Amino acid sequence: LWIKKTRVGGSVEQEQKLFFDQGQGESEPGEKASFDPEDEVVIIDDFTNSGSTLFGAVALVRSLAAGAGDCGADTEGATEGSPLAVSIF
Repeated sequence: LWIKKTRVGGSVEQEQKLFFDQGQGESEPGEKASFDPEDEVVIIDDFTNSGSTLFGAVALVRSLAAGAGDCGADTEGATEGSPLAVSIF
């Protein structure tokens, strides 16, 4: 999955959608609309500037998980029905 973003100077804009490769590359991506309760999410980012991409990704994943109803994840800090827990190191 990836997020489309544009950077102009110090400003970063992210499209609030998650995309995936359907075998056509980035020219015709699929769109991930939600997460199932059994899904696990790992967010990888180089975190070299402000971290806005990382924090935006966390917010987007949580919003998609909330749209799936009961999406409590079996991760540290999460309880049944809670948003996905995300740790940043």
